[in-house]
Amino acid sequence: MVVAEANDHGGTTNSEVAAQLGLHNPFVVLHVGKMVKKGLLNQKTNKVDGRSKILRLTDEAAALLDSMAPLIQVANDTLFRSVPPSSFLSLAQTCRAIVGNAGVVAAAIEVEREKVISKLKDQ
Repeated sequence: MVVAEANDHGGTTNSEVAAQLGLHNPFVVLHVGKMVKKGLLNQKTNKVDGRSKILRLTDEAAALLDSMAPLIQVANDTLFRSVPPSSFLSLAQTCRAIVGNAGVVAAAIEVEREKVISKLKDQ
């Protein structure tokens, strides 16, 4: 959704996605690559710095999100109906912290997975 929100404003970068979601950049880069391969994201070199990539949704991804909007609305209404508006900011901060921790865990798991694969190849 971070890329979708930035789509009308020229796109976003991996670093901006990572910062908004509270994730580590390598974790975002890994999953962006998968989404590019699946045809959901376009990635172009950032003309401003020449190093980073600008991410934008493909037309296919935008259409998919549009088709999911009613389901997302129902899901959000259901998930958050018991959360009073006065508690929503605290909930959002807690979720951001949890998601940030999940990125650390996922990166650590990936490192260990690579070690196991390497050991298996050596046998």
